[in-house]
Amino acid sequence: MKKTAVLSLILIPVLLLSLSSCSYISFMSYGDPGSYSVGSGSAKAEEITEICVNWYSGSVRIEAADTDIIMFSEISSMDKKTDSLGEATKNKELSESLRMRYKTENGKLTIQFCKSDLRVRARAISDLEKTLTVYVPRTAVFRSIEIDTVSSTLYMLGIKTDTIDLNTVSGDLKLADCETDKVVCNTVSGKVDITTDQIIKNTDFNSVSGDLMISAEGIGTLTAKSVSANADLYLKKVDLTLSITGVTATFEADGLSFEKTAANKYKFNDGTGSVSFESVSGKVRLEEK
Repeated sequence: MKKTAVLSLILIPVLLLSLSSCSYISFMSYGDPGSYSVGSGSAKAEEITEICVNWYSGSVRIEAADTDIIMFSEISSMDKKTDSLGEATKNKELSESLRMRYKTENGKLTIQFCKSDLRVRARAISDLEKTLTVYVPRTAVFRSIEIDTVSSTLYMLGIKTDTIDLNTVSGDLKLADCETDKVVCNTVSGKVDITTDQIIKNTDFNSVSGDLMISAEGIGTLTAKSVSANADLYLKKVDLTLSITGVTATFEADGLSFEKTAANKYKFNDGTGSVSFESVSGKVRLEEK
């Protein structure tokens, strides 16, 4: 794997969070902060084609539901005390600066974790975790959904979109029954779990110490690059060509027949799908379910 690919993953945290030697946390700065509304909200589904979320500490849940509009809200886990900076008030309420922000512009819904360029003492919000929940209509079809997280888990259920772009540090990602043409996952120390009863068309997976698990009808195209990360593929029919390269990169296919067609290339059944696995100390495991 190229060093630049590894470095790009390691540098992901800088986009959302920086922790200085003085124990201050500086949250991500974003443009035109005055255009954002504060707190929970909603949007007309027919006016939104893209959703973008930037989140730190907690979880993000995006789910198809019986609703005519897009609804989004947060719940905080701050304790009941008022911290030394006044950043949290009593009864688990957040100060204005720590509440979520959102805006809709040109068909795009953008959600931010808190006030732009907010800088607070780390110990003042050491217990801060926020759960973001987004409900979208079951019939809604989006052009793209982009989620960037740090120390947050992500769960997406029943979402229909052309592309899904996920970037995470120290947070697991789970996609269940989503319909999409392409999934891009970049992760550091976060597992990715994709479950569907359909063929996964196109997946681009880049990971440092974060495994990939796919359970699906089959694979269209999967391109995976990893360092100390594995890929487990549970498929109804293993019909693909596997190309595997790297340092100590291996594969397992217990009980499955295959043909070695070239150096580091293996054909399963008709070889219709394509799996390219480039890894340092990683393994691909294939299993017919």
